[in-house]
Amino acid sequence: MKKPQVVGTMQWLTVCGAALGLILAAGSTAGAGALGKLTVQDKPLTLLGGRVLARMPEGAKVEPRKAANIMGADPSAEEESRVVLDAGNERLVLMAQETFQWADKDFKEVVGKQYAHCSITPLRQGEEGPTSYLLVPKEVKPGGAATGVAFACLVLPDKTVVRLGAYANPEACQDLPGCTALAREILSHAVGGNVPLKCEAGTKRLRAMVQGKDVQVDLPRDYILTFQRGPDFWLYYARPLSPLGVVPPTVLLYQGGHPSAFHKKREGDGAEPPEVTSTDGTFLGQKASWARWTSGAGDQARTCAETIVSSGDFWKLHVYFSARKAEEMAACEKIAQSMALVDKQPPAAATPAPDAEGAAPGKEPDRR
Repeated sequence: MKKPQVVGTMQWLTVCGAALGLILAAGSTAGAGALGKLTVQDKPLTLLGGRVLARMPEGAKVEPRKAANIMGADPSAEEESRVVLDAGNERLVLMAQETFQWADKDFKEVVGKQYAHCSITPLRQGEEGPTSYLLVPKEVKPGGAATGVAFACLVLPDKTVVRLGAYANPEACQDLPGCTALAREILSHAVGGNVPLKCEAGTKRLRAMVQGKDVQVDLPRDYILTFQRGPDFWLYYARPLSPLGVVPPTVLLYQGGHPSAFHKKREGDGAEPPEVTSTDGTFLGQKASWARWTSGAGDQARTCAETIVSSGDFWKLHVYFSARKAEEMAACEKIAQSMALVDKQPPAAATPAPDAEGAAPGKEPDRR
């Protein structure tokens, strides 16, 4: 089971850049500068389920990323979209990622701090509301499979923020001015669609691996529910909307046969395990041992809690949650304790999830 991470701006750029091993090679041997000759088309591509509209040159294709390793989970289509553009042996990849955060009064200041290495240009997305920003690194040093050449923090009509990043392969970087100019044009034309995040309060049903059962959970208003599928496990994340720059609380539910307790020292990581307090309690109507500990220190400290219970002969359910503030932790615990295994309803009544073969039917689970 993959340990959940809270990804900050620079971490996000690193994650996207490194994971773009995708970005290598298209195949032809055309001379440098092929991307720089392209122009964007009028008809936009639809990203993030209609949340973002991006005008790209002809030939651009939406191609989701795959898991970084065979035991990992594929990235969630609810959280990111990836567009690949090839011109000869040059490749430009556009990544669009949900932040599940909004632009508040400190948005400009937060963007300035997070992208201090970039020149920042406002992109007005209408007459009212927060301004989106185009962000171009002041100095680009091509290296590795993917080089970030331009970024954007796009404020959507519902005031939430999507991060966009354009990454070039080594061949494209041979004409750095040309591929950067194209990236700037693409990002400058990106706009928000009219699809708001769905985050109404209510009881949600999540399909369970346990035969004939669903997992029922009560979510407060402004919590977003997303899904990831691994080769033999499913992950559901619940997190609240929050201002950009704030580290939000997170609730994670794992279903599978081989959960890993986050508080235990992992072989070869070289880190000492945290001091853990164990208490008896319940989860999903069963007796459970809850582990609680602190991760980080000072203003980075987070309280964490988890438990693992069995269901059936093989499947296990592992819930983990963490937060910085006591009231956030209490809200996470309330969500976790609301989870229950209930008899399955007809498919149309349950939140979509992978089918019996492990493939998601059509799209990732609806946040509604």
